[in-house]
Amino acid sequence: MATSLATDTVLIPHGLSEEEAIARLEGLIAGAEPMDYLEAVSFERDTTGYRFVGKVQGISVTGDVVIEAAVVKVRYRVPWAAQPLRKRTSGYIEDYLQQALAPRT
Repeated sequence: MATSLATDTVLIPHGLSEEEAIARLEGLIAGAEPMDYLEAVSFERDTTGYRFVGKVQGISVTGDVVIEAAVVKVRYRVPWAAQPLRKRTSGYIEDYLQQALAPRT
């Protein structure tokens, strides 16, 4: 049976400990400012990381975020019809999470 969702993965390397990466992501989730290309993003913590739902430029996106010591892995799903926009969606997700994981000066 064919799926109606296209799946992709974004890897975001960082130089933080796993605990610091979790704290920063939780800070981003708690105080996230709206972004032009992300709408109604909500996160829910589970045993392996976070699940999220939202919209990227009006397209429904769901996914999972797993935080490790050197990388954050985001596996997301978009409707099959939106498959041509996956590269752009990956960039938006990466930009969004890099805010929280960037080195602080």
